[in-house]
Amino acid sequence: MTVSELARKYRVRLTVLYRLIYDLEFTTGNFFTRRGRKITFTPNEVEIVEKELQKRGYMEVMANV
Repeated sequence: MTVSELARKYRVRLTVLYRLIYDLEFTTGNFFTRRGRKITFTPNEVEIVEKELQKRGYMEVMANV
């Protein structure tokens, strides 16, 4: 999963996610998988970022069914 896919899933701006990633890397020392200039998440990293988004009050947007 990429940053843009996760931003679309939670309907947040890319800057929100990049700031969250920076904060997590700085505070925990865990660095995310980068391919060139892009960040791609492993399933474990997606779980970490989603938990942090939910802790900050963001909710996953459900698709219109």
